[in-house]
Amino acid sequence: MNTVESTPGDAPSPTPSSAPPFSWAAADGSLQSGWMDRLPEELRGNASLRTIGSVPDLAKSYVETKKLIGTKLSAPGENATPEQIANWRRTVGAPDRPEGYVGETGTLRPDSVPESLWNPEGEKQFLALAHKHSLPPGAVKEILAFYGDNVAQGLQSSQQQEAATLQSEGQKLRQAWGQDYDMNLHTAARVAQTAGLDPQTNPIFAHAEVVQAFARIGRLMSEDKLVRGDTTSISGSLRDKIQEITDPGSRTSLAREYRGELGPERQFAAQQQLHQLMQATSAA
Repeated sequence: MNTVESTPGDAPSPTPSSAPPFSWAAADGSLQSGWMDRLPEELRGNASLRTIGSVPDLAKSYVETKKLIGTKLSAPGENATPEQIANWRRTVGAPDRPEGYVGETGTLRPDSVPESLWNPEGEKQFLALAHKHSLPPGAVKEILAFYGDNVAQGLQSSQQQEAATLQSEGQKLRQAWGQDYDMNLHTAARVAQTAGLDPQTNPIFAHAEVVQAFARIGRLMSEDKLVRGDTTSISGSLRDKIQEITDPGSRTSLAREYRGELGPERQFAAQQQLHQLMQATSAA
């Protein structure tokens, strides 16, 4: 058998590589896509690194940062150049554009504020001001959170005040009418509908004196002058009102009362009113 003897000058055959080694930068100095993902976790995703696109940018940023060591930091003045403003934003971590504050969510609305009460245009205007003054993202988020907490507290206080007022006014009606409460309330509602008003949404019906006045008017009016009209349209209107009350997503006062959000007494009254509406629907 023949054997091949190696000589000292022979070199081992290179092992083929499955993939070329990662290059942080291209030949022109621009940083490769995904370079931030290869940084240590504590640096990965840092907002101040997003403004660096090349090795020269990195070197320049490093030199400028070294210059700031031992010097007093001060925000750019009115006559600052765009470059000075950009440098300052990098220093404080502010984004290049107002949209940079919100990230993927598209908004900084706090969870404590319902979406229906949030003003997206107002948020954009605030973020534009925050960007103009190069506010850090952390400060912007805390400011909006503080604002959101105040809105939520104001909303809760308003709802509590509304509930207390309705309960107080409702108690006045029960004391004045006694056993005739349901009948008079139904009469007042019919008079309001005759006048083209919705007793469930119009704020004037939150006052006992107004409801009593409508009930007195109803007693003075003959039955044929109260809301009747086309029975089909009346029946449809009543069904719409029933749907509004029983809809779990409805935020009207009567729907909230029916769900028990404003106390058991109000819930019982709302259930009684729903029963009356169902009876009226059957008679229409």
